[in-house]
Amino acid sequence: MEIKKFLEKVITEKNKRITDDFFLFIENDRELMKDYLYLVEEKGLQNVNKQIALGIEEEYKLISFGKNDEPESKLITTYSLLKKPE
Repeated sequence: MEIKKFLEKVITEKNKRITDDFFLFIENDRELMKDYLYLVEEKGLQNVNKQIALGIEEEYKLISFGKNDEPESKLITTYSLLKKPE
């Protein structure tokens, strides 16, 4: 296997769960978690989580192609699987 092919494979797998990883990152950072909880209180859980998910898709130019119902993050109950557009 060539390095480039391997890298593409890793990136593809990482992109699938990038939303879950973002929320795990928030959970594990005291300041981010504090800000997140403030936003949730002010704007509502669904609104905040949806805007974060849409922001991730936009920032990384990814599209949704499925759903995962078993996230590691405790801040979400599901997340979209993401990939680069073809």
